[in-house]
Amino acid sequence: MSNEDWLKLRKGFLNISEVSAALNLNPYKTALSLWASKTGIYEEPYTDNRFMEWGRIMEPVLLGYYQKQYDCKVQTVPYILQSTQYSFICGNIDRSLGLRQFLFFEFRT
Repeated sequence: MSNEDWLKLRKGFLNISEVSAALNLNPYKTALSLWASKTGIYEEPYTDNRFMEWGRIMEPVLLGYYQKQYDCKVQTVPYILQSTQYSFICGNIDRSLGLRQFLFFEFRT
């Protein structure tokens, strides 16, 4: 799935990156602007920044270090997970120690 397709799919859900805006706790986005974006009334242009870029650069480095340090193989989780209780909530998990195990990784740099 392309990054563009992934972003379009996530638009129909509330994800962890948007919770602070939904609660009006985000200094960069209000609950009203989140609602406007989700309903298509107003779309803020997607902009990449240096923090996002460094996160993409550092994620494989941190993953490699973790695998070497703990002698394990960490896998990509190629799914968007949707809550069964709250169908409007979804999320992505960066990595897992196995798709059947409940040890997940979310890298933040």
